[in-house]
Amino acid sequence: EVTIHKQTNADTARTQRITAALIKSLVPPPKGNRIFYDDDLTGFGIRITSTGQKAFVLNYRLNGKEYRPTIGKYPEWTVTAARKRVQEWRQQIDRGENPLEKKREERAAPTVRDLYDRFHHTHLQGRSKAYRKDQERDWKVWILPALGDKKLKDLTHEDCVQLHQDRTAKAPVAANRMIASFRKALNKAKTWQWLQYNPVEGLQLNREEPRERYLTPDEIRRLFDELQAREGNGAADAIKFIALTGCRKGEALQTLFTDFNAELTEWTKPARITKQRKRHRIPLPLEVTELLQRRREIDDFHPFLGTSGRPLLDVKNVWQSVRQSADIRDVTVHDLRHSIATYLASNGTSLETIGAVLGHSQVQTTRRYAHIYQDRLATELQRYSNAIKEITSSSSD
Repeated sequence: EVTIHKQTNADTARTQRITAALIKSLVPPPKGNRIFYDDDLTGFGIRITSTGQKAFVLNYRLNGKEYRPTIGKYPEWTVTAARKRVQEWRQQIDRGENPLEKKREERAAPTVRDLYDRFHHTHLQGRSKAYRKDQERDWKVWILPALGDKKLKDLTHEDCVQLHQDRTAKAPVAANRMIASFRKALNKAKTWQWLQYNPVEGLQLNREEPRERYLTPDEIRRLFDELQAREGNGAADAIKFIALTGCRKGEALQTLFTDFNAELTEWTKPARITKQRKRHRIPLPLEVTELLQRRREIDDFHPFLGTSGRPLLDVKNVWQSVRQSADIRDVTVHDLRHSIATYLASNGTSLETIGAVLGHSQVQTTRRYAHIYQDRLATELQRYSNAIKEITSSSSD
């Protein structure tokens, strides 16, 4: 029940300009609500309930329909702030806009957290477990704590820059990866018409230097000596498999024997385990075939099982032990992939072939090894030039 107290000359005590003093003097009605309107700003009122709750309202008509939205509660909202809001809304009404609808739209506007929920459902669910884990860590540890409650429409380029700078202070390269994920999600938001533009665009990323670490021939010898000493250990065999095929760690640990041909001489990586989400087929050297034959005697479904008899999730503990025993410093499992590419490039293998071995979908990814390939070409051309010089010298004699 609402009683609208209209302005009358006989009731000047209750129809004067709404002030803090007036609001404090209001007495709650026996039941329901009472609304007292300002005698200066049309439609601006203060509502008081039987329980003594007070709130500012605006009463207006638009397109033949009456509206009475709440501005805000008193004293959380001051009279000055409420009057200013009513003046702003009155301007919208004069333009034919409905401030109540705008308020509802504002309340329903998606936040960065809403973006994550939808992006996670539509984009991340179909990706590999390792990829999802990295993405979810960036969002839950960095993006959501900083910006989760922010409306997407209010998100600014400066917000994104600050997020990137905060992450850069901890890990510059990881900061770039986080922003790449955020940019992709925001592009999706544009597709969903949640955004007009992507506020990440134009953000300056941190400079990244490609990791050049690869094993020397002596380090390779020591590494394989240690792996040989651990033959039969699932993690050690997985590391050896990675070193001989140049595959990614996740590809090795997620593959099944059904991904190989019957003779174990060819490996067809299914799209579910490759970074590019495309099938990738490579022939296998004899040493890998023999390794897989031994592993199949242990289990004919999962090639690499841990000591618990379950499929391996990682090889970091055994890798650390092998690396220390072999006295190889500052090397990661992924560097084994760089090592095979470097070896192939230094022996004149074409970049196209190296890319095919590693499963690169874009040739520019393989071009990081171009300088090694060029060194090999220079050596071969010099050898040819020396031969020509020797031939011409002997003919002149």
